[in-house]
Amino acid sequence: MKTIGMNNRFRQAGALMAALLLALATLCGGINVRAEFMSQLSYTLMWETGMVQSSPVNAPGYEDSSWLYIPYDAIIADAQLTAADAWGQYARLILPDGRELNGEGIPLSQLGYMDSGMEPGMNYLQIQGQDAMGQTIGLFRLFLSTQTDTPVIQPAVINPVAVLVTCIDENNNVITSYTRDCGAGSTVITADPIDGYDMDPNWPGQVEVIVTADGANVQDVTFRYMRQATPVPATDTPVPATPTPEPHYTVPVLYVDSHGNQLARYEAEVQPGDNMIVMDPDRVSSVNKQYGESTVRVSVSPDGTCDPDQVIFTFIAPLELPVYYR
Repeated sequence: MKTIGMNNRFRQAGALMAALLLALATLCGGINVRAEFMSQLSYTLMWETGMVQSSPVNAPGYEDSSWLYIPYDAIIADAQLTAADAWGQYARLILPDGRELNGEGIPLSQLGYMDSGMEPGMNYLQIQGQDAMGQTIGLFRLFLSTQTDTPVIQPAVINPVAVLVTCIDENNNVITSYTRDCGAGSTVITADPIDGYDMDPNWPGQVEVIVTADGANVQDVTFRYMRQATPVPATDTPVPATPTPEPHYTVPVLYVDSHGNQLARYEAEVQPGDNMIVMDPDRVSSVNKQYGESTVRVSVSPDGTCDPDQVIFTFIAPLELPVYYR
């Protein structure tokens, strides 16, 4: 954005310029460009010797937003802020208190705005677009900055998503379940082999999970297995099948004080799937007071891998004050 010198007779140039830009964009880019511009308003600061105009904030999540740089000359001259809707979707463009930005607009000194600084954040003016009946049909954000005409856009932080994986048999009974962390982008979750079971050939053995800033396209995955048939020996006397022993795993449980010194330790038995480890106060002296979580979830994969690989409960010993005698 550049400051442009002007005389009083060009005070309406802002709205006309916005309309011309929108018309040119439509001719050059077709209907898609028009749809993009329809979500934007044009804001103009005008004073006796200059004018500046807003620009869209080109970042995901800011489709309703515009950025307007306020030069020092505009502040000194108490420039007028106006808003224009070149597509004529809104009969009135107002602030939340009802003051109109159509027509002559509002002086900077009466806006009560907060400087947005270098990047869009929580400091902005909310603009309401109303129809002829006075109903609000559009909400917009205008960021006002005295520091830059080009805002800094921070990259979106995409956190990993924990997807629940459930393994069932042909009767829909749960065999095991676990979680799989999926980072940004595409992650393919493949069904793990399970002793005594084969994958159902009519069931997908892989699922693609796509994680974006909006989350994951799937929250849970189900794989179906079929129990393997136990061969019967060629004999008149049936031989009972040897049951597959249930796997047994352990996870270390530590009781420590606030300095990390170990107070107690034991191995807790866990099974594949989710296990809840509950703090046992009898394992430490009663003078110690536990703080933090008293229950920890431990997820065990079919191969015995524990997440987390150990459980820690922290205690605080009572404060000992020295006693002095005279």
